[in-house]
Amino acid sequence: MAHTMAPRIRLLTIAALLALHCPGIAQTPAGGKIERVAVQVGGVERSYLRYVPANAKPGQPLVIALHGTFQSGEAMRHETGFGFEKLSEEHGFVVAYPDAYMLAWNDCRRLNRTLAREHGVDDVAFLREVIRATVASHGSDSSRVFLFGFSGGGHMAYRMAWEAPRDIAALAAVAANLPPPDALTCTSTGPTPRVVMIKGRDDAGDPFDGGPHALSGSVLSAQASAASFARQNGLAEPPAEVELAARTKSHAWPARGRALIELHSVTGLGHMVPVEWRDKVDGTALAWRFFTAP
Repeated sequence: MAHTMAPRIRLLTIAALLALHCPGIAQTPAGGKIERVAVQVGGVERSYLRYVPANAKPGQPLVIALHGTFQSGEAMRHETGFGFEKLSEEHGFVVAYPDAYMLAWNDCRRLNRTLAREHGVDDVAFLREVIRATVASHGSDSSRVFLFGFSGGGHMAYRMAWEAPRDIAALAAVAANLPPPDALTCTSTGPTPRVVMIKGRDDAGDPFDGGPHALSGSVLSAQASAASFARQNGLAEPPAEVELAARTKSHAWPARGRALIELHSVTGLGHMVPVEWRDKVDGTALAWRFFTAP
């Protein structure tokens, strides 16, 4: 009994940590509207929240924020401190918050036994439908679709990078180190979209320096994870260190005049999305800067 209960206890512990770390002070910006959208994908009804700013403009990017395991699209709004909604009011882009199937994504981690995987849920097709529907309804630019994923949502963003690289322009993954190659179910040898990773040095759930992980078996270090994407994109040179934010050490692998891969390590940050009022670092602002770099 102790053996069979251990994984469940670890999962419940992660769920509790996610709930405790969900910011509650920041307020949603005034002016925009939040709407729930239902879509049919593979005979299954899926849904997502869509934030439309008061000054929504056709031709602007689309940002899709993917929540962590045991969270929801609504929880992701709070997890990010409504950061993308504030940015959308300034720039006029739409933000989508998809809901995972039974609170978890069918990502590429071999040991992550979700109901989405057991039931063969096609989350790649779901996210493609989110993109298609938002482009059709609000005129978002299909060539500038950006993914922002936290924890399990970061791993789902990786799956999109490997299996649907032409559908997204760039992705940001927070608190999501890669598992070893033999623990992945997805394979990809071609280039990926641009990738930025944001990692807390005090992340107990997804250790910065690598090691045991409740849902992945084990994970690589943050540096090794970023370097893996750099190698896949043919970047052989070591990264350059850059100064971007307080408490943050940043490394970039540049090519053709801009960073293709970035890693931001935040001192004192645990398993959460950094928000300005609490951490003095704004994870959504870091991601947006990377997404829109010329």
